[in-house]
Amino acid sequence: MPKIRVIEIVKLPTGTPRFQETVPALKNAFLVKLSEGSVTHLPQEIVDHGDGYSTITTTSIWNNQNVYNTFKNWVIENYHLAKSEYYYSIGVGHPGKVSQIITETEE
Repeated sequence: MPKIRVIEIVKLPTGTPRFQETVPALKNAFLVKLSEGSVTHLPQEIVDHGDGYSTITTTSIWNNQNVYNTFKNWVIENYHLAKSEYYYSIGVGHPGKVSQIITETEE
């Protein structure tokens, strides 16, 4: 199976954590995959735009597409609604300023 590169780019009010950082069970599940060697987590890139917003780019490289798909489906089944509500609540009062883009490509 090919490796999968997952890039998440999120623009939030400066100092606001990404959703994954607010849910201990989700963060711990990712850390387990990291410790197993299933995924490599590259250093985050944070750009402060100076207008009260920052862009955080997070890149992970999964060593096996099946492992990634299983993890991704678990996240969707358990956290999709909570994630949508989280980003929606942050976006209220910040129209057009809060965004999240996730891309997946084979390595």
